[in-house]
Amino acid sequence: MSLLRIVVGWTCIAIAIVMIVVATLGGFAGIAGVSRFSPALMAHLPGVVFGFALLAVGAWLLKRKKSS
Repeated sequence: MSLLRIVVGWTCIAIAIVMIVVATLGGFAGIAGVSRFSPALMAHLPGVVFGFALLAVGAWLLKRKKSS
């Protein structure tokens, strides 16, 4: 496995985890003064979805077999 692929894979996973945690804690595009839960949840959804996509890319990079 290429060292670059390992480093990029773990970097993607680390960034994804940070993005998901920060979005869960309300750090991305928070809506101040919202009285309902649904609009606030929808505001954080793009960051969490991107975080999960980045997590999947990182896992794919780490699990991909070297082509022969």
